[in-house]
Amino acid sequence: MVLRTTTTCAFNQAANAQRSERASGTSDFQDWFSGWRSIEISEDVCALGRSGKTLTVLYDMKLPDEAAEADDESLVEFWAPRFPH
Repeated sequence: MVLRTTTTCAFNQAANAQRSERASGTSDFQDWFSGWRSIEISEDVCALGRSGKTLTVLYDMKLPDEAAEADDESLVEFWAPRFPH
């Protein structure tokens, strides 16, 4: 199932799949694979002829830099609840 927030969903709802058209846009990595971090990805959609199916290519992920990732992990550790034994 494709989430409504993706370019692929909008493409399919507009019946472009029957007209052999293409579309490009961006979506969120979470829309496709879930996870806890929001990462923007590029999305290209192409109709596959009379089959009514589409091909989606996801690419160009904007990954966070390692320093930001380390800061996030330290914050999670800092705010993690600790209970006395």
